[in-house]
Amino acid sequence: MKIKTVYTCELCGISYNDKNRAEQCEKTHKTGLKIVKAGYLPHEHNAKGFPNWILVRAKDGEEAKYRR
Repeated sequence: MKIKTVYTCELCGISYNDKNRAEQCEKTHKTGLKIVKAGYLPHEHNAKGFPNWILVRAKDGEEAKYRR
């Protein structure tokens, strides 16, 4: 029987055989995101009230817009 060690990125769940690759994967993910703006539809079109889109900002100031 062989024992196999794998390293898993705690943010995306991808597993690597190499610890350095898993650490690099974790470093590439943006964390500490803040929602800076949100767009909503009228309640007639969105009874649950969730935003149709959000704008998030990372610690480094970079922004990304997500739509559903």
